[in-house]
Amino acid sequence: MFKEVGDKAATADALRMYAHALCCGGKEAEALTEANGALEGYRSSGDKLGQAKMLLSVAEAQLAAGSVEAAVTSATEALGIFRGEGEKGMTAAAQVLMSTLCLKKKGEAKKKADEAKQACDEALPVFRDLGDAKAEAYAMHCTAAARAATGSFEGALRAAKEAQALYQKSEMRKQEAFELHAIAIYSLADGSVEDATDAAEEALDIFGDDLKATEAEACVMQTLVAAHIEDKEPRDALELAKTELERFQDAGNTKGVAAAEEMMMMAYTAMGNIDRGMRYAQRASETLEGMGDKKGQARMLRSMCSMYKSRDEHDKALKSAQEALTIFEDLEDMKEQAVTLQFRADVYLEKKENGRALALASEARELFQDAQEAEGEVSALLQLSSAQFADGDHKKAAASAKEAQDKCSEVQDQTSEAAALRTLINVHIAEKEYDAALKSLGSLLSVVKELGDREEEVTTMVTTVHVLLRQFVEKDEEGKGSDKLHKSTADKTTKMAKDALAIARKLDSSAVLGSALFTVSQTQTMNAKIPEAKKAADEALDIFHSAGAAQGEAATLILLADVNALSQEFGRARELAEEGVYLYQQVGDVEGEDWGWNQLERIEKAEAEIRERQLAQQQAWAMQQQAAMMQGQNLQPIPQEHWEEAAPSAAAGGGYEAKLAKLDMTAGLDPVMLKNQILEVTKGLIGYDEDIEFDAPLMESGLTSNTAVLLRDSLTQQLPGVNLPVTL
Repeated sequence: MFKEVGDKAATADALRMYAHALCCGGKEAEALTEANGALEGYRSSGDKLGQAKMLLSVAEAQLAAGSVEAAVTSATEALGIFRGEGEKGMTAAAQVLMSTLCLKKKGEAKKKADEAKQACDEALPVFRDLGDAKAEAYAMHCTAAARAATGSFEGALRAAKEAQALYQKSEMRKQEAFELHAIAIYSLADGSVEDATDAAEEALDIFGDDLKATEAEACVMQTLVAAHIEDKEPRDALELAKTELERFQDAGNTKGVAAAEEMMMMAYTAMGNIDRGMRYAQRASETLEGMGDKKGQARMLRSMCSMYKSRDEHDKALKSAQEALTIFEDLEDMKEQAVTLQFRADVYLEKKENGRALALASEARELFQDAQEAEGEVSALLQLSSAQFADGDHKKAAASAKEAQDKCSEVQDQTSEAAALRTLINVHIAEKEYDAALKSLGSLLSVVKELGDREEEVTTMVTTVHVLLRQFVEKDEEGKGSDKLHKSTADKTTKMAKDALAIARKLDSSAVLGSALFTVSQTQTMNAKIPEAKKAADEALDIFHSAGAAQGEAATLILLADVNALSQEFGRARELAEEGVYLYQQVGDVEGEDWGWNQLERIEKAEAEIRERQLAQQQAWAMQQQAAMMQGQNLQPIPQEHWEEAAPSAAAGGGYEAKLAKLDMTAGLDPVMLKNQILEVTKGLIGYDEDIEFDAPLMESGLTSNTAVLLRDSLTQQLPGVNLPVTL
């Protein structure tokens, strides 16, 4: 119609709308053909505006087909023409498309995001001046995406909510649902699970009003399932996926069916039912294969690889990954090939076949380089570093991690930078380079704080405390320790451990809280605050036990053993250490088991040393007492004449003659015979014929200081082999 009346501008606009509809319907190839055909016509006729409009349609179709660089070229040419012709409205439209392309193209993440945001900032005032609420809303949508790309989810949410309000005001329900979905995605990324759930449910309600279940609805379902799983409500996720599966089946939307089957896989896996999860993964793979979606099928095969790996079925995991790799090779998709090689490398790392893992990680890096995927190259370098570390080559592991860190700075990828720093820290700790480890830990703490990752912040603080404690122990063993160093280390680690615990108590992570409590117990042990150390360790033990974290529980048991040993409760300490060793044995942690055995040896050694010390102290005390008594009584050897004076003394008492006989000691002492022998000796010395009460003091029985010495000597003669002290 527009052609018939010669309205070139309206004709071009109609062609743009037609091409856009084809792209939305998944017919980007047809859209590209139509747009290119019209473009040639406008070029031939010299219609600049028509040419620029068709270039925008070509760019949109190229973007839908995945040809991002070609789309950038087409859109840039269109933008130049619009600016030259003074078309403000179309210039703004081209800038909005350029914003999307900036985020999709290859290059430095921050730079791309800044370019995208700048394009939107220039377009927004134009749409407002024109009173085009729909275009303004879409520009705000693109602004939100640009902000999210820089990690500013708070800013992204503000822009997305503004866009939603504009769509709502314009009564554009479908567009409002799209924006609600964006809000759900940003909320989930920002850690606001409840807000994400609310936004996704509202979007799903809007899409649910449509009798035809669309792919947009499938996308919302995927986000809502992820939110339920994140909220630890996998059953809600499963019910949602089941409902949506029936809806997509009724609508004949096979892509939606595959998406719902994948979500059921995720829900069952989150519930711990790996067998059911695997069944739905297989179904999703077959559905995608049946509809000819080879890329989707290959990605599902990779998911199956991960599931097999989680069950230690390594051969099946490798087979699934190899099938996926073959598909991506046929599609000549270098990026996906590289990602799949990384999946295989992870399996080999778990099998401890480090050589194969190294080869695959290196190959993945080369593919990422060929595909000019900087982020992918960083991930490959990190995996390569992990493989080198596992292989014992710490020098190469550090070099790969440092290279990854440098590239992260180039592309402004803080998440990967944090991963690189963690690898460097592990290398430094393994090499006992504690100063370097602490420096890297300081950098990591700054990065995770900027990322707003509170759990990782606690973990980094806990690791810092452990490194400081290790450093102190090493210096102490080298003879470089001092009271001043002990106090400064104890003060610093105690403060950091308490700060970490304060953050951990606000988080919903038993692992993080248990780790923080464990560390507080360690620092309180160093401060010799045994009750506080026990309290923190007991709480950590309960948390790890409730969470089924056997290794954390084992470590805490051994820490408690150390605390009990310090308070000299050695029996309890041994029980705790043995229980910790047993748990480490159950999970196959050889290093932890060795630590437990070493702790048991330390407990035994400490107990033995204390026993020896106590015995030595008792012996020293006895000798001191003996010396003091001898000094106080001024005991001297008795002269011979004293013996001669003793006999008349006895006779004077009544002249009792003791009835003595040398005891037979071969069979041991008989108590009755021993009593009688002592009685006879005593009566003979004091010359007393009557019975003497055994519990009566000797001095009250008539024994003097002189006859007491004679008593001791007489008993020595009558009890051969028994050495009686002179202080008897």
